[in-house]
Amino acid sequence: MTEPESIQKHLVPPILLAIVFFIIAMIFRIIDIFILQLHMTPFSIISSKVIPLIILLVYVWIAYRKFNLLGIHYHYLLSNLVLGFFVYLAYYLLPFLAEFYIELGLGLEPMLQLAFYPTGYIIYFIFFYIINSFMEEGVFRGLMMRCFMTKYNVNIANVIQAIFFGFWHIVWPINYLINGWMDPITAGWFAVYYVVSSFGFGIVTGYMFQKTSSLTGPIVLHTLWNFTIFMSVITYGAPLGWAVNIFLYGTMLAVEYIGLVIVILIIKEFSRQRKLPELTPWNATLPK
Repeated sequence: MTEPESIQKHLVPPILLAIVFFIIAMIFRIIDIFILQLHMTPFSIISSKVIPLIILLVYVWIAYRKFNLLGIHYHYLLSNLVLGFFVYLAYYLLPFLAEFYIELGLGLEPMLQLAFYPTGYIIYFIFFYIINSFMEEGVFRGLMMRCFMTKYNVNIANVIQAIFFGFWHIVWPINYLINGWMDPITAGWFAVYYVVSSFGFGIVTGYMFQKTSSLTGPIVLHTLWNFTIFMSVITYGAPLGWAVNIFLYGTMLAVEYIGLVIVILIIKEFSRQRKLPELTPWNATLPK
């Protein structure tokens, strides 16, 4: 039996497989955040990252014996590492600096501060964010995007997985509202911002996966993005009203989507020059 033929023998139909894994991951996410409230502990929501990742890897190994189906391989490793790092610089720093200078213009007296944590805590969260990136990139890009490609073209599949990824993050505004950390108006606008922003991030990482057939670049981008947020914070010398928050959310989205267009052009040109392999549907193979 040839390799493509063996892969076409699915234990679960691809579209159903994608939806089932999203539900599994969301169940553990809800348990961690709303029931166990592990995000309030020093270890954060590690179980909702580790358990779905293990389930995904075990399923792929039992069904196909090929982790490269998820884009986990060493093919063009250096090129993908470089791409992930430069996309991080272009896609993260542009909105971050824009937010800072816009707030300066509004007279909010923003101050960039670095967080200082014990060394062991920092090492733990490096591990946490790597696991988080492997899980989220593996489920949404490695699995869902390729599964949706069995029915739709790659661009539509990318949009669909990015929609799922956007709503994957709505738990945080809901959590902030329930705990009284945001009023309903601010929480509502933050939910809009967070979902739309996460959708854009999903488009970028999905497009990187599309143009490289590798999750190396998306995982590098995802890990650096989250860890930078963990290690830095912008504080304010003036109070933020809900109207100012709404303005900032809208401005940030506009800047992020400008960055999205820029990095998509970067990814397209980089992958063309390096002749990186483009993504194929779930019922086809990826580079080993």
